[in-house]
Amino acid sequence: MPQALAAAGLVIAFGSIYAAYALYELVAPLVAFAGLAALGLGALALSLRQGPLIAALGLIGSYVTPSLIPSPDPNAWSFFPYLLVILAASFAVLRRRTWWWLGFAAIAGSALWALLWLKGGPFEMADIAPVGLFAGTVVLAFGQALAFPALMTLAVNGAPANERSSVVGTFTAFTELGFAIGALSLGVIASAVGYDGVFVVCAIGPLIGALLLARIAVPRAVPAFDPAS
Repeated sequence: MPQALAAAGLVIAFGSIYAAYALYELVAPLVAFAGLAALGLGALALSLRQGPLIAALGLIGSYVTPSLIPSPDPNAWSFFPYLLVILAASFAVLRRRTWWWLGFAAIAGSALWALLWLKGGPFEMADIAPVGLFAGTVVLAFGQALAFPALMTLAVNGAPANERSSVVGTFTAFTELGFAIGALSLGVIASAVGYDGVFVVCAIGPLIGALLLARIAVPRAVPAFDPAS
């Protein structure tokens, strides 16, 4: 019952904001867009308490908003960050709940909007930078989402049972620090030597990391983790 009431409230709120914009012209397009976007993202946060139905409504509302309230002057620098916010919110929920469909649906929705922008939308040559940054961020995030649990498993399995909780915290902290430093470093390299240098670093970096990982990830006779112990 609480989930149904929350869903009905979201639908009513969404319809009210849209009616105020489209039917009665009580609010400006920008205000209506912000309201609908905030409502959709808020529903994603609310789904942590109210369940997957609310997450689905929030995701649908977030992606439908740009088509309900189109901009007279579309700007890639504002549109693609909006898509990144939706992806980030969806994956933040996914970290707390095992709703894998939410992650796949969020990626599919962003990919569809990107294709519509490129193929049938207001794409211009000046949009190459924001579109490229969006695509690169999505690919990097997807790759890290796959690599993080795999590397975490290697780190935990290679540690004694009484030290594994410390390993999890240390590994997470250094991984996030590495992401931050890596992003800043790539920006400095791009400014200093151009994007060719970034390409070289991105090509060589994973190879060096793989070699180091192969060297240190030596199987050890460590007892398997027993949750009951």
